[in-house]
Amino acid sequence: MPRSTPSPDKLLGLAISAALSRNEFTSDPGPVIDEVRELGRGRGRDDILDPDVGRWVGFYRIAETAMLCDALLAAFPECEAWVPLGVERRDGLVHGTHDFTRIHDE
Repeated sequence: MPRSTPSPDKLLGLAISAALSRNEFTSDPGPVIDEVRELGRGRGRDDILDPDVGRWVGFYRIAETAMLCDALLAAFPECEAWVPLGVERRDGLVHGTHDFTRIHDE
């Protein structure tokens, strides 16, 4: 069976997420923001950039990533609407044997 190739939109979303994850603990978010801006807005794809950045911030924001997350929200204010979805996905159920790997408050 032939393997399908991801769409250009999916590849762009993956490139944005990879750039953010590769640099999540940076103390200098400027170059990361420039890279992400070039990936999305340089191609006229705010429709992919804003949701992907917002979901990434919501999912990965912890004390150690706060510098990058705060800088991303300042640089891309439109992405803030997507942050709650990232938080929801982070806090959602884990696929697999989550009963054995996650502490539940009951």
